[in-house]
Amino acid sequence: PGTTALVVRNIPWGYSQEELLSEWDHVGSYDFLHLPTKKNALRTTTYAYVNFVSHEKAVEFNDKWHGYFMPHYEAPKTLSIAAGKLQGLKDNLGKLTWKQICDMSVYGIMPATFQTDQRVDGRVLYLMLELMQKREGVPQN
Repeated sequence: PGTTALVVRNIPWGYSQEELLSEWDHVGSYDFLHLPTKKNALRTTTYAYVNFVSHEKAVEFNDKWHGYFMPHYEAPKTLSIAAGKLQGLKDNLGKLTWKQICDMSVYGIMPATFQTDQRVDGRVLYLMLELMQKREGVPQN
């Protein structure tokens, strides 16, 4: 299997998650992208979490973007990409609580989630994953 989740650092201030989605083609590549916001502020951070559908897709992305500047906004540093601590869609989405998901939804800052190339509401996916875990007998957060 290998690494599927990456953390991308040095994203210039000003980028929105939607701009990253258009910059980083997601069709068939990744199922989770999250550009977090600063606590107690609606200002984005300079890093994003991306989970790819395969190790090969993660390697392709790394080869294309690591060490490069993002277009459209000036930045003092190139992108730095490394393996994420959490691997897989289930772990990345599961690190969030239901309250966090609902709060993010209110402010329009939820992670972008995809299934078979279609964007799906992260709340629905979160509940589906939670239900699957209950069926498997996995303890909840």
